[in-house]
Amino acid sequence: MEAYAADAVDYARDTYGKVLDFSPESLDELEAIAAQLHKSFPKSFLSKFFKPRPSDAQLDSMSKLLGGYLGEVIRRKMGGSWNINEEFHALGLQLAEDD
Repeated sequence: MEAYAADAVDYARDTYGKVLDFSPESLDELEAIAAQLHKSFPKSFLSKFFKPRPSDAQLDSMSKLLGGYLGEVIRRKMGGSWNINEEFHALGLQLAEDD
């Protein structure tokens, strides 16, 4: 997920001219990027013929990119590690336990 977060930094800079610096304040920029991506999706039936929706693979990639960045901001601020959740067979952020 750290690699996805690093890719998000590059993507934000290269595509939107936004700076993601892993600070909690940078999540406003991340939200703006997500909103712009959402606005770019076709909304009407006719627009689907002219501008197709992103594929499932593209959505999956973008979710990992943006989610990885969000998770890394949280991990760096609160501590924790990325782990596989055996119950859900998914990668997730496990926050550090308070002492």
